[in-house]
Amino acid sequence: MFLRGKSFESLDHLNTSLINWIVNTADQRIHGTTHRKPTEMFAEERDLLISHQGKHPYTIQERAIRHVSRDCMVTFETNRYSVPFCFVGKAVEVQGEGDVIRIFHDSNLVVIHPRCEGRYQNRLNREHYQGIFHRQQPVSAFLHHAYHEQPDDVEIRDLAFYESLVEGGAV
Repeated sequence: MFLRGKSFESLDHLNTSLINWIVNTADQRIHGTTHRKPTEMFAEERDLLISHQGKHPYTIQERAIRHVSRDCMVTFETNRYSVPFCFVGKAVEVQGEGDVIRIFHDSNLVVIHPRCEGRYQNRLNREHYQGIFHRQQPVSAFLHHAYHEQPDDVEIRDLAFYESLVEGGAV
């Protein structure tokens, strides 16, 4: 409605005219959907808008159920993240929120990884493989020790790493 049939000397002129039209015309009309003046509604909601400024009213989170593969990895959004070997074959819930990936088993937090920035990358924690050839550690024992460490440096490895694991190489 505002622009139809009008011309403006500059962008500043258009912006000034638009603000004037909003304040003196549009905000003073009774809105067809709400049956109220927009200025009255805004005054009621102003405190609510200010109190949420800088805060997210909800969390954006991706979630998926995955099975831990034999190489102690789960795939999430084309990337792979390591999980302690005692979870191989088990279903885990992978949650992505912001720049962090959290992996849960039976609602217990198992590991936190930084989210991979690209596609088809790996986040691997060497500690997840310690003891894999010597003894089987039950999941309950792992969860009992409340694993919450986040590695400072996470290395990205290619398939040669897994080949060395199979051949009995050091982790």
